[in-house]
Amino acid sequence: MSTTALSEILPTITINNNVNVIKNNNNKTLTTVRLIVDRMQQKLPNPQAEQFYYKVAWKLPEAYIFTSLEQAMTGHDPQKYFSFLCNLELRRIGV
Repeated sequence: MSTTALSEILPTITINNNVNVIKNNNNKTLTTVRLIVDRMQQKLPNPQAEQFYYKVAWKLPEAYIFTSLEQAMTGHDPQKYFSFLCNLELRRIGV
């Protein structure tokens, strides 16, 4: 009877003790998402939109978010235009 080392059976496990390291499918950490939301709040301050901002920051690529934000700033109502652009993209990716 041969013995097998435990390291051969179990995959390599890495432990990260940082409680803020929660990743989504875009490899964004919760801290990164919070920073993105803060930047969106600076451009379009709206306390009622904070949940929407978190959803956008979590699901959409950062480049798309800030390109849409800059585009929305040229519109008549930047908040509605930004929401429209992000909702279009969220529907396109199936969220």
